[in-house]
Amino acid sequence: MWTFVLPGRTVRRRYLKRGKSITLAAVTLAVLVLEPLSYSTALARTGGRISQPALRRESLRKYDVATSEDFQASLILANPGDVITLQAGALLRGNFFLPEKTRAGAGSDWITIRSSALDETLPPEGVRVTPADATAMATLESPNSQPALLTRSGAHHYRFEGIEFTIGLDVMLNYGIIRLGEGTETDSTLLPHDLVIDRCYIHGNPRADVSRGIALNSARTDIVNSYISDCHGLGFDTQAIAGWNGPGPFNIINNYLEAAGENVLFGGADPKIPNLVPADIEFRNNHCAKPLQWKEGIFAKPTGVVATGSDSAGALVAGSTYYYRISARGRAGYSTIANSIGSDETSVTLAPAQTASNLAWSQGDFATEFRVYRTSDPPSSPTRSWVYYSTSASLFNDVGDSLSARQDSAPPDSGTRWSVKNLFELKNARRVRIDGNVFENNWVDAQSGFGVLFTVRNQDGAAPWSVVEDVSFTNNILRHTAAGINMLGRDNLRPSEQLTGVQITGNVFDDVGGSQWGGNGRFLQITETVDVRVDHNTILQTGNIITAYGVPNQGFVFTNNIAPHNDYGIIGDGSSAGVLSIDKYFPGSSLKRNVIVGGQSSKYPRKNYYPATLDDVGFVDKGSGNYRLANTSPYKNAGTKGRDIGADLELVERAATRALQGLP
Repeated sequence: MWTFVLPGRTVRRRYLKRGKSITLAAVTLAVLVLEPLSYSTALARTGGRISQPALRRESLRKYDVATSEDFQASLILANPGDVITLQAGALLRGNFFLPEKTRAGAGSDWITIRSSALDETLPPEGVRVTPADATAMATLESPNSQPALLTRSGAHHYRFEGIEFTIGLDVMLNYGIIRLGEGTETDSTLLPHDLVIDRCYIHGNPRADVSRGIALNSARTDIVNSYISDCHGLGFDTQAIAGWNGPGPFNIINNYLEAAGENVLFGGADPKIPNLVPADIEFRNNHCAKPLQWKEGIFAKPTGVVATGSDSAGALVAGSTYYYRISARGRAGYSTIANSIGSDETSVTLAPAQTASNLAWSQGDFATEFRVYRTSDPPSSPTRSWVYYSTSASLFNDVGDSLSARQDSAPPDSGTRWSVKNLFELKNARRVRIDGNVFENNWVDAQSGFGVLFTVRNQDGAAPWSVVEDVSFTNNILRHTAAGINMLGRDNLRPSEQLTGVQITGNVFDDVGGSQWGGNGRFLQITETVDVRVDHNTILQTGNIITAYGVPNQGFVFTNNIAPHNDYGIIGDGSSAGVLSIDKYFPGSSLKRNVIVGGQSSKYPRKNYYPATLDDVGFVDKGSGNYRLANTSPYKNAGTKGRDIGADLELVERAATRALQGLP
């Protein structure tokens, strides 16, 4: 059992009573961190002495806090209705906990923790913050692997507004920056509840292993207007938000959510509360993305490499041509030395009197070492022999020193990368509304590249009630991804319930597949589902429209969609494209009013359309990504009930603008 005790601090409390100023005795505080402690335990460990931060007595109590010691004391002392104001710019280091309020007055009023600059400087309610707003926030910083903020059993009615949560720059491993619930509670009465994170900036650091931004194992919790980033790891899953042992309801609205593994995940570990399924999840107006620089690697490749001949005395051959590439290196994660991809190749031809060369390049962020690779073999050579030198600077004088040169097969053609999986995944969830979001940038790495997964999983074998049901995925954009949506109706490894009642309606799927992202480029991969409806979507993918396998799907509807057929269109394992696969894997399905570009009418059910090319669909401007149907399109007003086939682009683009800009 570990504790970390911050130094004691003497503070005073004043308030007015009957017109007189009364000063209470000064006392000393020891803040306990690294392990959540109860109020009574905290009292016991400090000899019964809890300091009382400076506060003003008005209609409710207001705590003005600028130090770590005072903040934890305020959390312990505050009652529902009180406001704790943290000074903008203050750095409070520790593992702070929210105690349960069982004393008198603990009702439905909130304890609010807010920045002193909330009203004057930060965006108003309903508008998302960005990292640029951090200067107007107070910072809660974890100095170790434990959360900057965690909850005690049953903690409730806490609201955070305009606070930065992070880890120290020297912290290389953190198991979660905010932990709402332990994830191990066995009774729902033990869960924290009625919690709000509003206009907060939650992030790791660029080189650390960070398991997640928020562990969401609570009840009645809102995460709104916030920015969560730099959640990544090497060889393990990471999330911006993940929940598995909280019942909900959850409102996750108008956030930027960035993580390497799954940006958002429900399930993924078995709930300890019997029969618990995270439910009543509202996921709207969010921007889920992975930065494209992660695709290249943790460390950016050196740029601006310049090689010139040098008059220094050296052992290089005068008049010869040498070729160079530079790779950056440094620590990433808990124990890894990561490398960047090699720089673009540059060359220098030495003058007749030159036997050395000088190199210079840009200094990348956080790199602590560079490897300078050299060969005299031209790019046209069938094999090339390389040596490299190590340096800590972004300048190097190559004198051809054979003693310090090291042999290598070649400069690295790939950088060390965070483990990437998907943008949104449900493994155990019900009654989920996913509307008006933008999901983008997902490539093949630790998974096959599907951007969105609805995959039932009894993850550890102790939750056979796991299910995905009553899900609507509407008016979203999913783009720049190796593949679209993957649906697994039942866990294929352990007992589970069955996926049922999923609607995928009114979305745009753009730039799905292709060499930049890898993967199979499929829009939908599906097995053993019940009542899945795919309607009025505009789909631009490079692979199959639908790939089915395993157990047939019941009650499947595919209507009013636009998608290129490509090689196999709708196909199932062991069958041929078209009606044979549809009859085998989608018995009794409804498949009509679809524009299947490049398909053959003889292979598909009646009442579908088969233009030869995408240009024949009649998009307003396909080249610029405007997939509205022009008035001259044969598919305008040709869908069910006289609607356009495909997504309502005006509605989707309006929602996407809000999601990208963080506006209400």
